[in-house]
Amino acid sequence: MTGRPPGRLPATTGPALARLTRWLRAHKEACGKSGRELAQESGAGFSERTLLRAFAGRRVPPEAVVEDLADIFHADREEAKQLWREARAEAAVSPGMHGRGPSTVTTAETLVEAMNVMRAEAGQPALLRLEEKAGRDEAGRTRLPHSTLWLVLKEKIPPSEGLFTAFLEALGLSGKDVREWQATYRRIYAGAPPRRAWGEPPPPVVRNEPAAVHPYDHGDVALQRMERSEEIKRITGQVREPDDYDLLGLGYLNSPGPEAYDEEVLEQWEADSSAAGPTRHSGTTDLKEELRAILGRAKRA
Repeated sequence: MTGRPPGRLPATTGPALARLTRWLRAHKEACGKSGRELAQESGAGFSERTLLRAFAGRRVPPEAVVEDLADIFHADREEAKQLWREARAEAAVSPGMHGRGPSTVTTAETLVEAMNVMRAEAGQPALLRLEEKAGRDEAGRTRLPHSTLWLVLKEKIPPSEGLFTAFLEALGLSGKDVREWQATYRRIYAGAPPRRAWGEPPPPVVRNEPAAVHPYDHGDVALQRMERSEEIKRITGQVREPDDYDLLGLGYLNSPGPEAYDEEVLEQWEADSSAAGPTRHSGTTDLKEELRAILGRAKRA
C-alpha cells in the first residue's frame, strides 16, 4: 500500500466503528492507492484530507464518504452502508448502556435507549425490515409500523406494550428474554393509561363539572335573598311600613294631611284605591311580584 501505514485504532473506538474502519483500511490496502489518488477518483469530489479521516477510526465518517470510497474500491456498497449504519447507531447510544439487561433499566428514557442498543447489536436492521419481520395481527393490522417505531426510537412518543413486544420478536429475542423485557416494561409504565389500538375510537370525554342548575333555582335563591334583605332593613328601621298616606296614594311628609281634604274627596280616593287593588309602594315589591310570577309560570311548565 502506498503512503503511510495506518496506526492502531484509538482505545475509545467502539466495536461497530472498528469493524467499519478495518473494512475501509482493508480495501484501501488491497487497491494500493494513496490518499491523493483516492481524491482524484472521488466521484463526489471529496478532498484527500476528508477521505483519509475515514480511515482514522476516531469518529463515524459521513455516509456519503463511505459510499464514495466503496465506489472507488469497487466494493459492495450495501455492505459498506450496513457497516456505517451500525457504527452510527453505536455512536448514538451512551457507552454505559451496552450489555445492560432488563433488570437494570428503570426509566422510560433508558428503556428506549435499550431498544436502540438492541437494534444496534442486531446489526441496525432497517425499520421497514423490522416491520416485515413483525408481521400482522389477527385483524390484519401491522404489528410494528415503521413510522411509529421511528417516533418511539427518537423518544417522540412512548411505546405501547404491543409495539414493544413486536419489536423484541422482530429482533429475534428468545421467548425468555421477551418475557423479561415485558416485565420491565410493565414495571416502568405501571399505572399509565393504555394506548389505543390503531383505528380504535377515543373514549368519551368526561368533564368534572357541577350538576346542571335550572334557571328557576337561581330565581328562588334571589327571591329568598331579597326577602331576607327586606327583613333585616325592617328590623333595623331602614324600611317604613305603609301608612294611610301611602295607601291613599298621597305623598309623605310634604303632602297635606287627610284633614286638609273634605269628606267627598277622601271617599273618592278610597274608592279609586279599592278599585285599583293594592298599591305598589316600592320598586323592590314590584320586582318581587314579577319574579314570583315568572317562577310560577316556569315551574308549571
